[in-house]
Amino acid sequence: MSEHLVVSLFFTDNIALGKHAKQLYPIQPSLWAADLAVDGMRSDLSSYGEQCTISADEKQTAKWWVDLGGVLSIHHITIYYRTENKGWGSNFQGRFLGFHVYVSNTTSRRDGHMCFRDTSYTKYNIPQVANITCLVHGQYVIYYNERLPGTTYPYGYSRYAFNELCEVEVYGCPVPGYYGSNCSVPCPDTNCRYCHIETGACQGCKPGYQGHQCGLQNLAFQKPSQQLYSYYRFALGADRVVDGMRSDLSFYGGQCTLSRNSQQTAKWWVDLGRVVGIHHITIYYRTENNPWDGNEYRGRFLGFHVYISNTTSRQDGHLCFRDKSYTLSTIPAVANITCLVHGQYVIYYNERLSGTTYPDGYSSYAYNDLCEVEVYGCSVPGYYGSDCSVPCPDRNCRHCHIQTGACYECKPGYQGHRCESLCSTQYYGEICKQTCGNCSDGVTCNNVDGTCPNGCDVGVYGDKCKTLCPVGWYGKKCSLPCGGCDTCSRFTGQCTSPCYPGWKGTYCTEKCDGRKYGAGCNKDCGTCLGYTQCHHINGSCLQGCHSGYQGELCKTVCMTGYYGHNCTTECSLFCKKPRICNHVSGHCNDGCVGGWQGLYCQRAISEKKSDNPELSRFYGMLAALSVCVTVIAVLVTYICIKRRQYGRRRENEYLESDESQTGTVNPSTISGRGNERRDNTYLGLSELGPSSTYDTLR
Repeated sequence: MSEHLVVSLFFTDNIALGKHAKQLYPIQPSLWAADLAVDGMRSDLSSYGEQCTISADEKQTAKWWVDLGGVLSIHHITIYYRTENKGWGSNFQGRFLGFHVYVSNTTSRRDGHMCFRDTSYTKYNIPQVANITCLVHGQYVIYYNERLPGTTYPYGYSRYAFNELCEVEVYGCPVPGYYGSNCSVPCPDTNCRYCHIETGACQGCKPGYQGHQCGLQNLAFQKPSQQLYSYYRFALGADRVVDGMRSDLSFYGGQCTLSRNSQQTAKWWVDLGRVVGIHHITIYYRTENNPWDGNEYRGRFLGFHVYISNTTSRQDGHLCFRDKSYTLSTIPAVANITCLVHGQYVIYYNERLSGTTYPDGYSSYAYNDLCEVEVYGCSVPGYYGSDCSVPCPDRNCRHCHIQTGACYECKPGYQGHRCESLCSTQYYGEICKQTCGNCSDGVTCNNVDGTCPNGCDVGVYGDKCKTLCPVGWYGKKCSLPCGGCDTCSRFTGQCTSPCYPGWKGTYCTEKCDGRKYGAGCNKDCGTCLGYTQCHHINGSCLQGCHSGYQGELCKTVCMTGYYGHNCTTECSLFCKKPRICNHVSGHCNDGCVGGWQGLYCQRAISEKKSDNPELSRFYGMLAALSVCVTVIAVLVTYICIKRRQYGRRRENEYLESDESQTGTVNPSTISGRGNERRDNTYLGLSELGPSSTYDTLR
């Protein structure tokens, strides 16, 4: 018996039970339908027991298949043949001789794995129940037999091919991603979709992964992509090339991108999101789902280029492949290009430049016509190997050769053949090409991120000390404001613009002095009290003005007729020009009127023998008149009071008494007393001080 015919008692799930089945050349489907082979019944193995499927007579091929509903792990397959419920020595053995069993992901046996093909059984030793071990994955289990014309078959083989299957049982794991005798152990590899049902070794990766342990990921899957000269962006966009679909390679299949007609260049690219390690690139061309031999689209792909770059420019990148040798008969429908480099962009490019002669078979114009581009590599930096699981040997290596592990790009902040050295002083970052900022005290920055460990030196701020101080600030960490100016040196604080009004000096921190104020300290202060310094900015006198001046700035002299502190004192009436005096001292500038003397013209001149008789008489009369007026006023006042007190009688007596006294007065005595009173009056005026006289006159 073949080594494939082995039974395991551990796998108990019949994953074919009740699934949909079909066959070629059915006969009376209501009686011998294909589904009867997976109905779970095998107690009656006869043609009329309604538990077997039978194909039509006189056919050269026989085919039956069951759809498991998805790709599943299979352990073994058990087949129950038709016996008509008789001993196996009947005439039905010859119909099964030479049978095949396949597991496939399509209904075509040629696309699948052949689990078993009978080349040694005879009608005497073929088993009635065949157990076939087939440790693979698939969606369809296919039973096939043939009796082809022109072929001589061994003794005992039937003349025609038949199915005549009463039950087909497929044992395995009903859920993908598990293995073991009871299908309870998850596949060891994270990205493994199907693993060996006994050992757990990965046999099929999840979509977008490749490699022995599914470590090579399709890094381009659903990543942003673009192209030049889109044919129709919405229906045939560049992103169709990385959608993971390649079952329909036609114009109308919705899985390909096409570029515009009649262009001299064609370019498509995908952004992998960051710099990654790449192993190989697979390209599926447009075929219109027709055989590639003789396909009309082959000439469009001849001469294509593939680049890997860190920008969208192919000139900046690494040329992985350029077709110089393919012809119409040799160019493949699916191109696999190994390119062991790192990069962020994969670029497909072709050209048909004017003035250039191209080999036979090349199309007249350049096209994309791409249905899928898969980029396989390591998604995580710092690993290599067939499944990207081995860390790069050098500790500080960022990207190493995906096969050998040799480092060819260090992590930021390191350099050297094995990335063993820090960046040179005053450098940091990617390939140690970035310059440090102005760190405090001239120390070098962090070799990885460029930060300054002790803060910034003068004139800069920020984590990397590369940002210049904002306008108006200077010093360490830009923490000091400029003085009285708009701009200053970010290093020293020395003003580089004029000082604000009221300030002076290199840093504009000194107030104006020397009785100066304002912009540039060029304005003179007014006459402040005590001739002190005015306010350095606006020139105002904080303690008021000195005598003779007024106004906020004390620059305005007293108005005519006034002088002194706050200009509140009036000039003397007896100045030669009345009320005209010096605004500071109050002195009468042109002297006094006659009869007055002193700086303020407030002191009357004493009576002397005058050389001018007329002037003497004038003053004498003026003095006498003054005395008379005074006496009369006193008497009138006295009389009024008396009359009110004593009435009319007392008034008459008083008058009589007064008349009698008047008649006895000596005229000379009266005259003498009058002169005495006049002298006393002038004497009193001369003894008054200037200020009291001035106050009396006011």
